[in-house]
Amino acid sequence: MFRFLELELHGWDFWPSLRVPLDADIVVLSGPNGSGKTTLLDAVRQILHAPRLSHGRRLAHYLRRPNQPVLLRAVVSNRPDEKGRRPFDRNRVFSDEATLACALVPDGGSPEKRYVVLPGRVAPQELKERLLEGRDWLKPDEYRRVLDYAGVSRSLMHILAIEQGRADELSRQDPRKLFRWVMEARGSQQVLDRYNGARRRYEDSAREVDRQRLQLSSRQAELTALERKIRRLDEYVDKRARVEDAQNLLTAARLQTLLDELRSVDGKIPTLRTMLANLATTVDRLTREIADEEGGLDRLREAAGARKVRADEATVACDDAVGRHAVLKNEVELLCAKAQELESLPAEDVVALKAALERAREEAFAATSRHDGLLRDLRDVKDRLVDLERGVPRFPAEVERMIKALAAVGIEAVLAAPRVEVTEEIWAPAIESALGPLRLAICVRREDERRAAELAREHGFPGPIVCETTGEACTEGPLRIESGSPSWMVPWAGGLTLAHEIHPPEGGLVLLRDGTRRDRHGVWVSRAADRVLGGSAVREQLSAARSERERLRDERGRAASEKEEASARVSGMEERLTAERRRADLAAAVASLPEVEGQLADALEEVSRQKNDREGALSAWHEAERSVNSAESSLSARKNDLAAREKELEGTRAALGENERRRAGIEPEIEALSRELDPVLVSRAGAGELSTPEMAERDLRQARESLARFEAEGPIPEESVRDERKVLLRNVEELESHVRERQAEADAAALELERCRADYLEVVRSTLHDYSRRARALAEMAAARLEVELPRLENDERSIDEAGIVVRIGFDGKPPVEISDTSHSGGQQVVTGLILLMAMAETEGESCFIVDEPFAHLSLDRVDDVGKFLRRSGSQFLITVPTTLDRGQLDPASLLIVLKKKKPGEPFAPRPLVARE
Repeated sequence: MFRFLELELHGWDFWPSLRVPLDADIVVLSGPNGSGKTTLLDAVRQILHAPRLSHGRRLAHYLRRPNQPVLLRAVVSNRPDEKGRRPFDRNRVFSDEATLACALVPDGGSPEKRYVVLPGRVAPQELKERLLEGRDWLKPDEYRRVLDYAGVSRSLMHILAIEQGRADELSRQDPRKLFRWVMEARGSQQVLDRYNGARRRYEDSAREVDRQRLQLSSRQAELTALERKIRRLDEYVDKRARVEDAQNLLTAARLQTLLDELRSVDGKIPTLRTMLANLATTVDRLTREIADEEGGLDRLREAAGARKVRADEATVACDDAVGRHAVLKNEVELLCAKAQELESLPAEDVVALKAALERAREEAFAATSRHDGLLRDLRDVKDRLVDLERGVPRFPAEVERMIKALAAVGIEAVLAAPRVEVTEEIWAPAIESALGPLRLAICVRREDERRAAELAREHGFPGPIVCETTGEACTEGPLRIESGSPSWMVPWAGGLTLAHEIHPPEGGLVLLRDGTRRDRHGVWVSRAADRVLGGSAVREQLSAARSERERLRDERGRAASEKEEASARVSGMEERLTAERRRADLAAAVASLPEVEGQLADALEEVSRQKNDREGALSAWHEAERSVNSAESSLSARKNDLAAREKELEGTRAALGENERRRAGIEPEIEALSRELDPVLVSRAGAGELSTPEMAERDLRQARESLARFEAEGPIPEESVRDERKVLLRNVEELESHVRERQAEADAAALELERCRADYLEVVRSTLHDYSRRARALAEMAAARLEVELPRLENDERSIDEAGIVVRIGFDGKPPVEISDTSHSGGQQVVTGLILLMAMAETEGESCFIVDEPFAHLSLDRVDDVGKFLRRSGSQFLITVPTTLDRGQLDPASLLIVLKKKKPGEPFAPRPLVARE
């Protein structure tokens, strides 16, 4: 590949003409939002023929002058690689530098893009003549092939140019997507295209076979449907014949039933008349016997009732005696348990225990108060750490109260300390000591000065209130002063002399490293208790707050132990006092135990006597009940026998009458059915050879239902379906021949696909091993250990489609874990993403990457980690950072380009400032 050495823009966005150097390893574009950082990177993307611009921007966004062409020019390196090949030698460019230019010419709709690649540094005027007036330029597709040969393939563009704030995107990708990115970026395009073509031809052949098979299946389904129609027609004829036969059999079965019934009635009538006379005699005898037994049963019931009353009285008296005995027994057992508990409790001095408990409670209260105070201090330190880790400085309490008071009354005030930065860190404590309360100055408008002074007195503000401020940023002496700072600070810093002496010499304002200083008032040795100036003060305060947090955690741990011990002593004292009170209550209760034991002995004798009375009464009552039950059973049996005989008598009378009536009605029915049937069926019915009418009726019903269901299933086919089957059978045979031919073509395509897949797998294995080697080498530059688990590929489509690359990485000596693991910090995720992306983009010779805001959302420490990796990588990086007080984001820069926003009303954006390391 190549590196960028210089970039020149003419008519791009709000810059009429602009030239900036890019000949450095790490080029940092810094400026506020809207100052043109991404605009400058999109110009580079346009020269690299990127498929899209940043954040989905349109090209028309940068063409501010209608009908005016735009010229983008870049000078890049063209040095030979290890094999002696130069990036642009195919275009006969053999110098160490080359010029890439792009002209955007208005053409009605989208502008026409024209490109050239020339040796050396070509002037813009010559480029305009060639691109606008001549025809010796490259079209986009021709220029694309030039870039492909130079190492900037189309698939590498999303790797070489990373979108804003997405430097860690690849570290969050799943293994399958990472595999696809690597193969698109590093695989052999020719082998991949041949494999994709073979796979596409095989899939087309397979789809054609499936289509032919589907058509054959459709015709076979039609043939099967015709055969079903023919079978349906035959089945319909058979079912109609079965219904007619079942109807005749039902009529004959009814005749057979009537003949059998006539023979049965003729045999029953004499027997029924004899049974009727015998049953009348039996009913009269049973009626007399029942009347005699009812009188004896009444007398037995009266005797049993009297004995039951006596048994109930004896049972109640026994239950009462048992209840009294149980109550007394439970009371004795409870008193014995209390006596045992009383013996187990030791006697103690109640007064002494109360005094000791009071002292223990006072000690526990003191330990709790100390623990809660340390906990509040620890929360305050944690809140301060949250602000400091976000880069927000903290100031003395009276200063922060003053700032809040000014904001509450609507006074716009600016604290000077964050706007002043000490350029040399080793002099920062001494300079802050020299400034003293002056470093806490607050800048307000002149009309707010009086009101601000009143608030300062009210809140004890220690610093000055300033109305005159600087108009622009500057660096004076050891201080870098931003606009809006107190104006007196510029001459103060300019008149300050930094000396490495033991004692400050006379003459002007002199400051030593330890903070000792001399001014017109004499020698001062006081030192500032803390630091507040610039971003370095934030880091100093952050370190001090962390140390204080550790100290408070240790003290809080000891206070928590003391609190637990005091609480345990209080609990022990309270338990002992409760036990002594319980002992006094038990002694009072145990005194009544002898009296209750005497009452229990009397109750036991009463229970024994009452149980004997109850058993005698219950035995007499049960004997009387058994006599009553026996008499009732005998009487009930006789009544049941009488009822059965009376019912049988009525049934016999009814049966005799019914049989006589039935014989008179059967004979005409037999004659009518005999006339309807065939003589053969009549003869079989008389001989009893037929089934019952129920079975015959069931058979007829089933035959009719079967015929009805068959007709309801659909229309009955016509006889023409037999001819249709012959024609369709010939069509099916022709389609089967076509399917065999297409299957042979698909088999040939499958063999070709297998050969191409084998070649593709060779390229995949070589590419993955090369990618793994490059990624591990880059990880070593980042002081990390990286493991790459490559997929096990087989010669089948599923293996390739499901292939993935599993990457694990470990920082700071930790064992490697998955790149998506949440234990990685933001900076480590950015470094991991850059390692994986750079490993994809490895090319022969030099390389260049465009990263838009790689430090987004990173803490100060992680910014340093990413910067160190960028410096060690050996590649060229064009990166952007927003304007911030944190100088750590600018530390990696070899070349710094500072951009400014276009002021309202100005036609053009101001030119950027360039600074080298």
